[in-house]
Amino acid sequence: MTCKSVSSCIEQPIDTKYHIMDSNQLYLLQKVKSTVDLGAPFDSNLTFSDHISEQNTKAYFFTVY
Repeated sequence: MTCKSVSSCIEQPIDTKYHIMDSNQLYLLQKVKSTVDLGAPFDSNLTFSDHISEQNTKAYFFTVY
């Protein structure tokens, strides 16, 4: 399991670095534009465009084949 960070902002993106500490060692969290949490996709714009695109592709596949 890896920890990642996703941030969103209405105006300008905030360049923030997030860290986590484990056993007195500091780790920098990887910054990503989108991720999936509990099966729900999240992106930095708080849209579901990736999820909608994936579902459309699946629906098309099942209707054609």
